[in-house]
Amino acid sequence: MTSDAIPTSRRFRIRPGKARNENPTTISIVCCCITAL
Repeated sequence: MTSDAIPTSRRFRIRPGKARNENPTTISIVCCCITAL
């Protein structure tokens, strides 16, 4: 688990833009915003 956590944090720091697009969390946030509207 530690080996997986290290590259993940590096990806977020190096390319946060791509990380956001690949992260399912962003999709859930967008869905919440649409539902609120």
